[in-house]
Amino acid sequence: MPSLTQHSTELSKAKRIVFGLVTVGIVFGVTEAFSATALTVLRRGSNVVVADIISGSGSIYRLHPLLVVDPTQNSPDSFNQIVHPYLGAVLEPIEKKTVQFGSADDTMENYGFGPYSGPFIHEYQPDTISVAVVGGSVAKQFVTHGHPDILFKKLAELPKYQGKKFIVSVPTNYGYKQPQQLLAINYLLSIGAHFDMIINLDGFNEVAMPFPENYVQNISPYYPRSWNLRMQNLDLAPEMRRIIGRVGFYRKEQDMLHEKQKHSPLRRFFTAQLLWEMSDQRLKKKIDSGQQELLSQKANERSGYIVTGPGRTYTGDTDFLDDVVSVWKQSSVMLNQIATARGIDYFHALQPNQYVEGSKPMGPEELAATVNPQSHFRQGAISGYPLLRSVGQELRNEGVHFYDMTMVFADQPQRLYIDDCCHMLPEGSAILAERLGEAIVADLSQNP
Repeated sequence: MPSLTQHSTELSKAKRIVFGLVTVGIVFGVTEAFSATALTVLRRGSNVVVADIISGSGSIYRLHPLLVVDPTQNSPDSFNQIVHPYLGAVLEPIEKKTVQFGSADDTMENYGFGPYSGPFIHEYQPDTISVAVVGGSVAKQFVTHGHPDILFKKLAELPKYQGKKFIVSVPTNYGYKQPQQLLAINYLLSIGAHFDMIINLDGFNEVAMPFPENYVQNISPYYPRSWNLRMQNLDLAPEMRRIIGRVGFYRKEQDMLHEKQKHSPLRRFFTAQLLWEMSDQRLKKKIDSGQQELLSQKANERSGYIVTGPGRTYTGDTDFLDDVVSVWKQSSVMLNQIATARGIDYFHALQPNQYVEGSKPMGPEELAATVNPQSHFRQGAISGYPLLRSVGQELRNEGVHFYDMTMVFADQPQRLYIDDCCHMLPEGSAILAERLGEAIVADLSQNP
């Protein structure tokens, strides 16, 4: 029979175990609470995406609405783009296939415009409207991530479109700017594409990208964005390739980290999430640093004409912007002329952007996440949009169905932009679709 001393010792051990477990529980709870708070602070202000994003490998990921997104996703080399002889750069098809000419299985993806870019329509069909939406990433996401059905439902109110089915294709890629839209339409028409309608949603890329991504790198402002990055595989820029290799290594590490997090049994704990987030942020900083190094790599004598293109100098920023906006205008005029000659309806809309003063009321969260004083796109948008709007009126006076959508969010205080560039949430796309549809219907009702 155990003695009182033994019994007391056993009780003492049990108490110590219970006390230890309680202590561990308290420490764990406090640590989790701290980690949850730190995680919230760490992620505050990060971009929020509620749509599919095309990754560097060309695959599709559906992101949780609150998943933090790598801001380099919209950088020039973040997509699996390859050089194209006419269009500058296109997306290499995920699955290469050969199709019979005229086949209903032909798609725009087969011609370098990425997944979900719609069918390649070869001939007129009396019961359908074949629509090409061109521009840059905003135009692409307007169709693939937005609510284009709202626009086409509105257009169906017009007698000429009543009872017809709209079949939409998106022959454009991220970062496209004029004259790429003009060249893409001409290229596709010349190889047998049929369009009944062309919608051109652009403007931001034309004024925001040419100076920081091309001109200051000694590259023609009218070449595709960051053309020196496209040419790095030609062994003309060894330092650039070294930087790209380093960035690729960090991205591989990041992919491995994400994969480990996805399958770890600890993924539900805030402390583990915090450690992963800190590692992820560290890798993001290294990737961002590499991206900045890439942007600073200027074309030089060794690069040659294949990289730099024709040289052109300007007396100042105003002279430069006047020229790029002139190219934007002439490209639209030519698209309108081609469309008119072929019986195609052409509609040109100037996309909204958050850097345009007075264009949208913003709360603290949207302001912090989408207006970046350090963005290299910011100044071009601020200085360029007044010119775009003025020249847009000239387009209308010259017979182009042009619509200034700059102020479409002027009465919308809710968050509508995703990032500090130009992209919008589906809710923003829906408003844009509704307002653009109303503008086109009103215009064609008066000027058919």
